[in-house]
Amino acid sequence: MMDNIIDIEKINKPDFALTLANHWSYIGIGWTMGIESCVTSINDSLTVTEQQWGIKTCINLDAAAYELILESFPEVIDSLKKHLKAGKVEIIGGTYSQPLGTMIGNESNIRQLVIGREVIKKCLGEDADTFLEEEEYSHPQLPQLLKLAGYKYASLAQCDTVGTSGIPRIELNCFLWQAKDGTVIPCIPKNSLFLHPPVVTEDIDYYETPEGKANIDVLKKSGVPLAVVWTEFGWEPLGEIQYHTKFDPEKYNRLKQRNNVVFLTIKEYMEKYAKPSKTMKFSMDDYDKILPWGIGGDQLRVNDRKAEALLISAEQFDAFSYMLGPERKTCEFEDIWKDLLAAQSHDVSLCEYLNWQRLVFFDRNRLYDSHEMLWGAIGYTHLDRAISSGNKILGDSLETIASKIDSSTGAQGDLAVTVFNPCTWERKGLVASTGKIYLKDTYAKGIMIVDAQGKTVPSQIISSKTNSDSSIITADAAFEVESMPASGYATYYIRFIDKALKGHNTGLKINKKDLEIENDYVKIGLDKVNGCIISLVDKNTGKELLGFEKSGFGTFNGRVDQELCKQYGLDSSSEYFDTSCSKAVFSWIEEGPVKASVAVLHIYPYVSIETLITLHFNSPKVEVACRLRTVAPPAFTPPAVDTKEGNVWQFEGYWLDFSPGFEPKSIYRDIPFGVEVAAKSTLHGFSFIDMVGDDRALMLVHSGTQYFKLKKGNVFSNLLMREWIPVSAPSYGGWQSYCEYKYFLIPHDMAISNQERLKMSMEMDYKVKTLIKSPSKGSLSKEMSLLAVEGNGVITSSFRRKGEKGFELRLFEAEGKQTNVIIEFAVPIKEGYETDLMGNRIKQIKKEGETSFGFVLEPWKIATFEFI
Repeated sequence: MMDNIIDIEKINKPDFALTLANHWSYIGIGWTMGIESCVTSINDSLTVTEQQWGIKTCINLDAAAYELILESFPEVIDSLKKHLKAGKVEIIGGTYSQPLGTMIGNESNIRQLVIGREVIKKCLGEDADTFLEEEEYSHPQLPQLLKLAGYKYASLAQCDTVGTSGIPRIELNCFLWQAKDGTVIPCIPKNSLFLHPPVVTEDIDYYETPEGKANIDVLKKSGVPLAVVWTEFGWEPLGEIQYHTKFDPEKYNRLKQRNNVVFLTIKEYMEKYAKPSKTMKFSMDDYDKILPWGIGGDQLRVNDRKAEALLISAEQFDAFSYMLGPERKTCEFEDIWKDLLAAQSHDVSLCEYLNWQRLVFFDRNRLYDSHEMLWGAIGYTHLDRAISSGNKILGDSLETIASKIDSSTGAQGDLAVTVFNPCTWERKGLVASTGKIYLKDTYAKGIMIVDAQGKTVPSQIISSKTNSDSSIITADAAFEVESMPASGYATYYIRFIDKALKGHNTGLKINKKDLEIENDYVKIGLDKVNGCIISLVDKNTGKELLGFEKSGFGTFNGRVDQELCKQYGLDSSSEYFDTSCSKAVFSWIEEGPVKASVAVLHIYPYVSIETLITLHFNSPKVEVACRLRTVAPPAFTPPAVDTKEGNVWQFEGYWLDFSPGFEPKSIYRDIPFGVEVAAKSTLHGFSFIDMVGDDRALMLVHSGTQYFKLKKGNVFSNLLMREWIPVSAPSYGGWQSYCEYKYFLIPHDMAISNQERLKMSMEMDYKVKTLIKSPSKGSLSKEMSLLAVEGNGVITSSFRRKGEKGFELRLFEAEGKQTNVIIEFAVPIKEGYETDLMGNRIKQIKKEGETSFGFVLEPWKIATFEFI
């Protein structure tokens, strides 16, 4: 009798499900086309759901768009809310500005998710439960971030319209995506049913082809497959001439009539059909990402990294200033962060117009008119505004703290210099700058800097303006800061003296004839013709770290756009430049005793390159800053992926070459909230690559450049500048002709930890800050740590005010090992709780003392805490 039972569920089971995902944005393309294009995008998403065959849409807009639509088009938001309640549409994604997640910093990754989800909840009354951005946003720690931010589901069915997201194709219907810490989230893969018509792949006719049907049949064996189809509503309203969208609703009607298909949102599919049976974890090497590195000389990303460090520092010292005296009013940071997040948009990364955008007439009366500015220019406006606001708050906070320091009792000089350390660990061997000092009514021919005990510290005048009698009008001095307490300050003093100060014997030596600079830690040598660093000797080991096959560090090469070569009258032999084959001009900028700098200049008919090489007396770190200015962009070749090698770029560009003096056995690079060993000869990291050999190691910290390739002869190439469309193309919209990059070359011990790597890289942007004022009375000591975080492998992501009485601290573990953590505050704290990213409390943490807390941090864990 059991054989006669009918399985109704099996009979009604569809062959496959389909979701229509609509991608658009205000930040970027909407800046020029107007918020009205976002309204069109939403209206069209809703319109297609009214068709009789029941198609459903997943809407992927930046959260910023919903804010403006709510303000100016509340009727559209009301209509969207009704469709959401009816289950006809789903909000997916949820970031504030749709950035490329691999290319932004740790805290920016979090703020994009948190602020984005908060804005969507405020505007629409519902959470975004599914994380799927059309643009590249995937890295090994993302599942952990998504779960902590409150997402229920994720999808890797991304495309990335400005490059290649590099998502691996996985022939599954659903799986559990696992982060480095073990967190899992149910996830839809990018499989053979993924489509991105009309630009990238076939349209939905594909599902009725023999190949499409065969792929459906294979995936049906493990359940109901989901086809993710992307479109871009917003270019023009449905029903008008379809220059771009080329969306044909009738195709969906025909597909429904001829096939056993059901239209669902991703959330519906996950709740009804998804049965993840496999857990998968990905490293960065599992992705073949071809992202917009080098576009605009990467200057937006370089400055974005500096701006993120600035805002984190401003939040931290704002919290400290409140902690030390609650009479200070807390500053609001959300709008400042929104400016920074806006500048991280994938469209802003292009620094130009899309070539085909100008085929479309914009709304005649746009509410927000950007005057046809380039996306990059608008992005810089937001970035500059964030930097200006961050500097103002940071400056006010440092002033507040400095005013509470007793620098008057036992004062050792005419002016007090308070040096602030924004890092939550003790730092040694630093050089700080006084900044511009205006002596005004003070007569002096020299400046002496002493510590709080009156001991003279090595110093050097960096720049000055003097009277005819050599007395100083203005001066800026560099001086040694021997050690700095964690997230704290130390006091120094300036004495004005009546004669020039005799230089200290610091061990910093310059040999101009042989182009050599050395200190107690390293010795560097420059090529006498082209000026690149051909030798870097670690004095602790005697090992040479550069110059394998005589390539050294800092040769530049590239080929300019041929059409522009003709326009500028350059012959074919001038097309290609290579500084290893040309003669440089040398200029000594600083000659000790604190720091020595030499500038190396190459001038070609169409490009000029300057490299500034600096060595401080008290550090093994070699600082290199390069500036490139050109009248001609690099030659253009479309990128491609070498399927055997991985994410190899087959394109032109301007490159910096370097070669370690040994063969690296392992190359470490950082990713958001982690460190990994790169297995391929092409790699990208957020802020460093660390080359480790059998008996020596060299770390290269870089200022936001991210793409490296290893060529024959142990030579690395770092991409500086490229173009993604030909400069000679019709309606070309703009090009960044200048870039500036900074590097640290740091020899180190073979047993260095990931924690030490990350600290060294962070110190490029988290520089010590100085504030000068007359000595004054206060209640605080001359040196103090305001917050210290101790624990092997632990890195601080942020510390800020939370609400009226609390503070929020975020940490992560970077070694992949369980560790004990101790947090020490400068003032008594009552309670501490672990929370998720949205601020919801998870559990109370143990109090170790009046000002300290202790807990265990699990491997690769990202943890947020609330203290009251």
